Amino acid sequence: MGYINVIITACVFFPIIAFLITLPYIIYNYNKFGSILFIRTILIYLFVLYLLSAYFLIIMPLPSIEYVSHLTTKVQLEPFDLVRNIIRTVHFDYKSFATYINILKNAYVYQTIYNLFLTVPFGMFLRYYFKCNFSRVLLLTLSLSLFFELTQLTGLYYIYPHAYRLFDVDDLIVNTLGGIAGYLITPLFTKLLPSKDELDLKSYKKGSKVSSTKRVITFMIDMVITIILFVFLLIINHIFSFACDYYIYGIVSILIIFNIIPFITRGKTIGYSITNIVVVNNNGESVKRYRLVFRNLIFSFIYLPMHYYLYLLFKFVNSIANKNYSLLVVIGYISVIIITSIFVFVRNFILHKPFLYEMITKTKVASTIEIPLENSLSDIQK
Repeated sequence: MGYINVIITACVFFPIIAFLITLPYIIYNYNKFGSILFIRTILIYLFVLYLLSAYFLIIMPLPSIEYVSHLTTKVQLEPFDLVRNIIRTVHFDYKSFATYINILKNAYVYQTIYNLFLTVPFGMFLRYYFKCNFSRVLLLTLSLSLFFELTQLTGLYYIYPHAYRLFDVDDLIVNTLGGIAGYLITPLFTKLLPSKDELDLKSYKKGSKVSSTKRVITFMIDMVITIILFVFLLIINHIFSFACDYYIYGIVSILIIFNIIPFITRGKTIGYSITNIVVVNNNGESVKRYRLVFRNLIFSFIYLPMHYYLYLLFKFVNSIANKNYSLLVVIGYISVIIITSIFVFVRNFILHKPFLYEMITKTKVASTIEIPLENSLSDIQK
């Protein structure tokens, strides 16, 4: 399998990896910076794609288990054996142009160049984004190379009966040199990109404001936690066979997540804590607990189960008519949901008008993110 085909395979698998890391990535960024920066996201996902491509390059093509069972495990532990093989197989004549072409075509030279360039991006990213010094880049690149070699030595973690590729200490050396080379050439490229400190400063500035996206994600986090708690209570009910209707557990879950926890934490749900949001008065001061309770009750029992209330309304109208308007009920129900959703989206997220429960209680949400002093000072100096 050619290198291009391997990279294409990595690109095919990348969306799966991206899906798995997206939620942790969102939570981490909102918790640390209070925002998600587009360019930072692109850089992180490019780095993940690079690591995935590098991993596929060292394990592919995958042979059959039957083929590997007839191979003998090989381990090359003599340093610089690659150099001796290059000297032995390359006949150098500095006057002949063909000599240089033959050197590039030599399998040992080609392998060395491949292993060198495999880890150059790793060293570059470590220095640029993670701000690693030379010794840390050296150690991390060596660790990455050792991981690759052990993957090969163990036969892809013992999926195969033994190694199907050579464990070579020279690969460790060349891969490590590639990471060092990436570290050294990084300053040549950093002028084209914002520095890590500039990215952090933009993230903190963006995170100091409560965007509509942040509010939606915060609500989704709290809803997921509410559902988890609801399922947990249902399991407890099933184990102990309590004589209790399921909707009661839904109410209890909503009360705990959206009312009791914010009451204890003075304005923060679990989602608010993760995304660094807090409920405050319209003047920015700490909200009184009685007003907080009022706000959360309105939010819990008007906004959250709104679709259920609409369903009961249509069901009631249908029963009064004493006719089979099931299709009409469904169409009307969906229409009201769509119209209501559009109205809320436009009013609250496009025009940034306060929600009903905020208007009644004269409260709002504010970010708890503070721009670090050292970043502010460096920004002023620039």
